[in-house]
Amino acid sequence: AMGGARAQAAEMPRRAGGPHDAGVEKQGEGKPEASAEAAKVPSIAEIRAAIPKECFEHSIPYSLFLVIRDALVMASIFMLATRVMRTPGLSPEPLALWEWIGWAVYGFA
Repeated sequence: AMGGARAQAAEMPRRAGGPHDAGVEKQGEGKPEASAEAAKVPSIAEIRAAIPKECFEHSIPYSLFLVIRDALVMASIFMLATRVMRTPGLSPEPLALWEWIGWAVYGFA
């Protein structure tokens, strides 16, 4: 039979009291089950009602400002990295440790 001992072990019920059951309460013991009200997930309308109305106001000039700001930050980081550190594979000499660390940091920026 395929599966052998593993299949039989999977079918056998686990007994309480083993090391894997430490601190685990069994169903029906200890705390009562959570009520249906506590497990209720809020609707989209309830979530939207809890958020201030200003958060839903659109502003094209402010959105464009954010896009330009982000592009300038990315370009600045790129220019700084390429001016200060040599590029792996393009330099005839091996990179220094600080350059390897710098490129690793740049990868997360």
